[in-house]
Amino acid sequence: MTNCYAQDGKVCAVPTTFAIPAMYGAEKYVSQIHDLDSLVAAAKQAKQENPDRERIVNAMYPITMADLYYDSCSAAWVNPDGTLDAEKLAAFYAAMKELYALDEDFRQVNAEWMAEFAEEYENGEYFFAPGDYTGLGGVAYIYGDICYLPTGTLDGMYAWSSRVLAGEKDYLSVGYRTIPLSGQASNVFLPRRIMGILATAAHPQAAETFLTFMLSDAVQAKDLTTGFPVNQVTFQRELSEDRYVDSVITTGSAVQGTSVSYSAQWPNTAQRQQLKGWVEALTTPALTDRTIRSKVMDQMVDCCNGVITPEQAADAALRSLNLYLSE
Repeated sequence: MTNCYAQDGKVCAVPTTFAIPAMYGAEKYVSQIHDLDSLVAAAKQAKQENPDRERIVNAMYPITMADLYYDSCSAAWVNPDGTLDAEKLAAFYAAMKELYALDEDFRQVNAEWMAEFAEEYENGEYFFAPGDYTGLGGVAYIYGDICYLPTGTLDGMYAWSSRVLAGEKDYLSVGYRTIPLSGQASNVFLPRRIMGILATAAHPQAAETFLTFMLSDAVQAKDLTTGFPVNQVTFQRELSEDRYVDSVITTGSAVQGTSVSYSAQWPNTAQRQQLKGWVEALTTPALTDRTIRSKVMDQMVDCCNGVITPEQAADAALRSLNLYLSE
């Protein structure tokens, strides 16, 4: 994993933490998912069998929705020459359009609110840009009717216990689980806090000392909320320990005047062993280039709303992207 940016026998940069594209949901649906097509099929089945659920994938806005699936797909688009594959990119747009359609009832019921949200995003008033925050939700999303099949990145043990598993024993029946998400690519991880040393660094020895420190157990053992540690000693200790997390998350509705609290739940032994297997299988880094992510998302609104076809969206994105990548 720390060699994911090796080139010509040299390690040019290393991630100091990593996240995993993932999904949380009912076993009945998540067990079917092994690629992007089966993901869409499972989401459609969930919608058909749960008509009272207005938000299957939380498709409030095309970009904020598609952003959650980007990391499990983007690595599959890269050609050997560094350009992007038009057919695979078009398939991504087509899948996002299908997923977006599943939550049409919610957008219709909340049309005024959705219009305000879209205007804020398009005017740059929305707090997050694509790729800024894709953390996986879980029990609170499902129980609170925010999203029936939460998707995003699993950002570490504490994020897993507080954002995903919190409240599972209290609010959900048996049969829910977290899975690593295979979209258009498999065994994908998201490198985080990537660091390297410039060849022109004024103080290369000091930079090397700092990088060594960042990869040490002393630092990696701290929960920095950016992902799992790449230090194997630190990671193995997290897998072996059964901890208690003193954390309670409370969400509520100002309209209904109600609130619900979710107690964090540290992953049990079986879940931690599953995580070990997932991590051992990780081989493919997701694309971390923000320009690529931004230019792909530039076409998402028109594609999901039917203004352009998925093929036209891919063509428009590639016209600017391949020029950018060739430079």
